[in-house]
Amino acid sequence: MQPVVSHLQESELEYKCECGGNTSGQRMAFETLPNVIILHLKRFIYSPTYELMKSHDPVELPRDLVVSSNQGDGCYSLISVVSHFGSNGEAGHYICDGVHPDDSLSQTTDHWLTFITHSGIKPCHSHNSVADVSILSSQKRSAAATPAQSQQSHLRVENLTRGYGRISSLAIVCLENENTANEVVLLDLCDKPSKVMVTTATIEGVKVSLNVKYISCFGFPNINQSCYMNSILQSLFAMVNLITDIMCQKPVWSSVPKAKLIRSLMAIKDAHPSSDTRNKMSLLHSFRKAASTQGLSFSDQNQEDAHEFLTSVLDQMRSLSSLLQVNAANMNRRYICPVKRHLVFEIEKTRTCNKCGDQSKRKEEFTNLSLDLIPYGSVKEMLQEYVKESELEYKCECGGNTSGQSMAFETLPNVLILHIKRFIYSPTYELMKLHDPVKLHRDLVVSSNQGDGCYSLISIVSHFGSNGKAGHYICDGVHPDDSLSQTTDHWLTFNDSLVRNTTGASVCEKRRESSYILFYKRHV
Repeated sequence: MQPVVSHLQESELEYKCECGGNTSGQRMAFETLPNVIILHLKRFIYSPTYELMKSHDPVELPRDLVVSSNQGDGCYSLISVVSHFGSNGEAGHYICDGVHPDDSLSQTTDHWLTFITHSGIKPCHSHNSVADVSILSSQKRSAAATPAQSQQSHLRVENLTRGYGRISSLAIVCLENENTANEVVLLDLCDKPSKVMVTTATIEGVKVSLNVKYISCFGFPNINQSCYMNSILQSLFAMVNLITDIMCQKPVWSSVPKAKLIRSLMAIKDAHPSSDTRNKMSLLHSFRKAASTQGLSFSDQNQEDAHEFLTSVLDQMRSLSSLLQVNAANMNRRYICPVKRHLVFEIEKTRTCNKCGDQSKRKEEFTNLSLDLIPYGSVKEMLQEYVKESELEYKCECGGNTSGQSMAFETLPNVLILHIKRFIYSPTYELMKLHDPVKLHRDLVVSSNQGDGCYSLISIVSHFGSNGKAGHYICDGVHPDDSLSQTTDHWLTFNDSLVRNTTGASVCEKRRESSYILFYKRHV
């Protein structure tokens, strides 16, 4: 092993010496070496205008490192890496990769874990070269190191949970895998198992049976801050009738070059249950490229707004209707836009002059509604606030200058999409995020001029972070095999490639402060 760090580079500094000299050379060296050395890479720096900037330049990460000191050399091996994903230091997302707790430096299994969030851990391979590494930890190796004596098939839960606080809602258990070493997974106790290993542990004198499932499919890899796109895709696939309708009309759009957005979307749907990460990455790149044909802001690798992306995709799919209808007619078929059939609804706006009472009505089409956030209010209250009468300036022929305007649903969609306005501009035009909690209804009754509609929540897109320019999006949705008629309440949390089981009741409680886009399906 060749020394990687043999000495620290000499630098120049200003220093007034008694001899009259004004400059000196300064060299530093390790006097002593620790058992664990922690290296911080300065990725966040201030520009000349004092703007905090992030450097995304890649660095090479050696697995083994020799560090020289005045008392001799030390041999180190990498045991942990903390990485930051995001455009700046004000927000973004941190993850950690580390050696498996049962692994040791003398073993050659190379078994690491990726700690993505507080609620999920997945296996990974160790790092060689990455662009987002922020903190490195290397452990000093000893010649006396020996392999672990115990070859237990499961983990002592009572020991491993000490670092995670109370065990009332979380547990660490072991899943056996025929091809790899044991995996540690941190999951909610309410998670529903599918392919399950059951183990027991004594915690604070109580015997607990732990059921766990680690899901390796349904997730999408993050291709350079694409969590906003991944979350929207998961919500689109939760609208089963919409996707089925698109698929049934495949002969119409499959041969139209300009319908690449639809073809890319359905290719991702076909690969949805697959565990082939490489194929999914390729399909996601194609879909984002197709979506950026008209939505140019989505062509780069920056974090974007999930609601703007959803609206753009739906509008682009609607804009293809005329072209596809012509193509269908040439095939003696009929094409009906799936977005219009399932998502479009009409709002009737009625203006009444405050002086003479004269009224005028107009109707406007929407694919989703943006609701003002009412702190600690409910979704129902925000809907009522949207349609209630408001005052507006309007010059009537009678001479009146003000009118009242009321709104009502003229028609109702099969899936009602509600956008909560969490991002607003301050008086100084600074984009701010509102973290106020809202009450999320599992079931919702919406009134219209043609009657009431009963809806059930099927998906939520949530945003975590301090502002809209960065942060992290996730999606919670009904399990693909579940339906509104079932009472199992089986939901999944989609955090990019990490997918775990949850329940709708748990989601409505946990996402009160982060919920951003809600998807409600109408009961037939």
